[in-house]
Amino acid sequence: MNALLSISTSLRSLSIAAVLLTCPTPVTAQRETTMKLVPSARFAPSGRIVQDLVRKGDFIGARNKLADLPGDAETPADRHLLGNFQLEIGRYFNDEGLQRKGLAMLLETGLAAPADAARYHDYAGSLALNARDFVSARLHLMAAADIAPANTRTLLHLAEAYFGEAGEHREGVGFDATGKALVRQGLPHLRRAIAMEMTAGKSPDPSWAWRGADLAHLSGDPDAESWQRLAGQFPRKSAAAM
Repeated sequence: MNALLSISTSLRSLSIAAVLLTCPTPVTAQRETTMKLVPSARFAPSGRIVQDLVRKGDFIGARNKLADLPGDAETPADRHLLGNFQLEIGRYFNDEGLQRKGLAMLLETGLAAPADAARYHDYAGSLALNARDFVSARLHLMAAADIAPANTRTLLHLAEAYFGEAGEHREGVGFDATGKALVRQGLPHLRRAIAMEMTAGKSPDPSWAWRGADLAHLSGDPDAESWQRLAGQFPRKSAAAM
């Protein structure tokens, strides 16, 4: 009988770089859900070796053994364990590509609890944003927002997944038609993040509102005047436009 492998599916001490906007809450959330997974007979021996190496802090050895695991992963439990190893080892080496593989594997298995799935999508979206993979970033961040709609950071990153791609469609001091459309799709997410902070009695970073006002103006958004009135409630620290 295979021994149970206990894994932590937390995203401890994650360092997601904010893209142009300041995050309202720390990304280093200390949340975790521990689950017991029974690996297949084929996966268990090599998986146990990698797990022991990670626990000992031998991440070089764990990364070397990691190459042996994909071919042995036969079941959802195997793939979930593999994804967790890829995420943890990728985090240690700051290998965002490996982390993205691990997160994709963790989400693909369908074994993650909803709260964990929201964090996985949020982190995967932020890594995709760092890689300027804007389509993937939006897919993951939308999924995260659907599961955990009250996460302001997710909404800010989702807005940036539109604004970042819009930046590839500059025309003079503004945007071409594609860029304008992308900005207009991102603005409601930014507006919602600001509204959530204000409803909670918090003071949003003034740059959020001014960034929205500037981008609304540059994109010809129908709500540009409303954005300007909103921004006028906050002191302007610095230019927020792209």
